[in-house]
Amino acid sequence: MIIFEGDELVVHYHQGNTDYALVTFEGAHETKNATKTFFGAPVVRKLGITCIGVTAKVDHWYISPDTSAVQECILNITKKFSKIVVIGISMGAHTALSWSKILNADTVLAMAPKWSLDPDECPVHQYYLTHNFRDSMKGMGIRKEQLQGRLFVAYDPLDEGDWEQSRLLSRKIPEVKIVNTYYSGHVIIHSLSGSNLFGKVISALAYGSDQDVYSAIAKSRRFNENNLNARLMRTSDRHAGLVAKTLMSPSVMQLQRKQKIFQNEALMGRLLYNLLLSDRFEEAAKFYDTATEIAVFGDIGNNQNTVVYKERFLILSHHGYVLCYNPREKTFCARNVIIPDREGLDVYAVKLTVGWVLAVRINMVETYFSFRDGKIKFTRALDDDHLIRLVPFSQDNEVYKYYAVHTETGYMCSHPDHRITLNAANLSDWERFTLLACMSQSVSEKTRKISDLSVCPETQSTVESFPEHSSSSDQNSPTFWQKWRDRLSG
Repeated sequence: MIIFEGDELVVHYHQGNTDYALVTFEGAHETKNATKTFFGAPVVRKLGITCIGVTAKVDHWYISPDTSAVQECILNITKKFSKIVVIGISMGAHTALSWSKILNADTVLAMAPKWSLDPDECPVHQYYLTHNFRDSMKGMGIRKEQLQGRLFVAYDPLDEGDWEQSRLLSRKIPEVKIVNTYYSGHVIIHSLSGSNLFGKVISALAYGSDQDVYSAIAKSRRFNENNLNARLMRTSDRHAGLVAKTLMSPSVMQLQRKQKIFQNEALMGRLLYNLLLSDRFEEAAKFYDTATEIAVFGDIGNNQNTVVYKERFLILSHHGYVLCYNPREKTFCARNVIIPDREGLDVYAVKLTVGWVLAVRINMVETYFSFRDGKIKFTRALDDDHLIRLVPFSQDNEVYKYYAVHTETGYMCSHPDHRITLNAANLSDWERFTLLACMSQSVSEKTRKISDLSVCPETQSTVESFPEHSSSSDQNSPTFWQKWRDRLSG
């Protein structure tokens, strides 16, 4: 419930059954929720922790005409408790430290605080000066005389801005205990989430030793999907096979929140792309099938048999996006690889007698593309000189792992913002694509072994072999629909 609401600051209160009081301060960019909830609300409600949650309607680091009233409101409650724990994130982390003596704090956890936004005190990015800083915040740098209690300050050393802040804060306030949270990013709480695990962090702050606090934070992060996502993302470019096997391992499959890992489109897209470039074509196709199933349903069915078809391939870009065509806009686009996020028809690479061409299925009819006078058109004429083709090419001594799409205006280029253009002058990373085999599932008495990414021997007879990504590929393999057209015309 709300026990104080000023023009800029709000105080929430949750009555629990703990003998300590927790005070939390929300980060920036949450002003729209200032009167709705507070930082840590789900955890304290679930675990029965007495908590005062302070939120802000404006992002000015809790330096406000309401400040004195909020501090008095907090003290009226916390004076009944023997221990006070204060936690803040980002904007709220600065306040957790700078108010610690006023609030009689025993322990403070400040996650990614900035020492100051005053440009006269330290270097500050122009964004903060434009959007957050105001005259009343001058001289806001945290001073020793404002501090009290055990002071834990968490930063991700791999975040350049936060790393600089940690060095600055350590110089200004040597008493703080820096907790390095690698791979967490600026919003550290995302790598500590989970009510029970974060509850243990709070308990360690209230009752434990310094080592107990370090241990609780480390354990919380070890079982957090955001931390795992970040580590796997950094590894996927060099060790795609190892990352895929890790994701399919029993330890990951037993995680309750594994669905969120497989919904990480950036990780899934880059991993699939790198699996294909490392000649793991069957592994990539099977992983794609399994990842989609977990992302959509949260788990894997036990009675499905995956069949790989060599006649159609999804076209995957350097960014891990799938090539699509938007018939409404009459343009190519790209979608996320697992759960489509854009309107469009999936574009397939199909190998015909004339070579690799781009195709879509419209009402089960296979349709091809031509490009003439700057316009994309549908065609069924395979002798069309303007047929859009997928051309294999070699780069860095790799033979035909990459493909390019060339038109009269240049090369097809996939941009990070999902745009597809057709006028790139040179072949580079954004102009290269690779092929991902299509999958089909049928009910089977056999059960897939999710810990093995390779094709099971029992199902080998039902699995079509992948085409060789080389110049020796069979150029005369007709598609399913081409076979039927030949029969009908005969």
